[in-house]
Amino acid sequence: MNFEAHYEREGTTGWPIKSWEDANKLLSYQKAEGPSFTVFTIKNGSYVQCAGGKKRLVVEARVFESSGGYKHYRFGKGQSVGDDEVVECNCGPITTDASQVLTMKDARLIIRHFVENNGEIISKYYANDITHNFA
Repeated sequence: MNFEAHYEREGTTGWPIKSWEDANKLLSYQKAEGPSFTVFTIKNGSYVQCAGGKKRLVVEARVFESSGGYKHYRFGKGQSVGDDEVVECNCGPITTDASQVLTMKDARLIIRHFVENNGEIISKYYANDITHNFA
C-alpha cells in the first residue's frame, strides 16, 4: 500500500515519511508525559492525530472537502455513552466520552487506514463528527 505523509510530533516541525514501517516506529515514541501527540498530514491537507499515552489516548481526523470546508472527527469504539473520562497528556488533559478512549493499537489501525486510503475514515471505529467544536 502507499503510505505518504508529513509526520509531526510535539517539539518538532516534522518531516516527510514514505512507509508504514517508519510511521509505526515513530508512534512508539509517544507517551503521556511527552511527546504526547502525533500528527500525520496527507497531500490534500487532511490529517489524523493522536494525543495521550499508549494505553489511553484520543484519535481525531480532519478531512478537507473539495468545497473548501472540512469535517473533524473523534474516533470511538461505538456511539457516545455519556460518561466523561480524562486522557492525560503533556499538551493538557483531554476530556472525552468513555467510548472515545482508545489505545495505541487502535490509533495504529486508524492512522494506517487514513493515510494509505487518502483520508478515508476506517469503518471499524465510530467516527463522531465534532466539527461544531471548531466553528
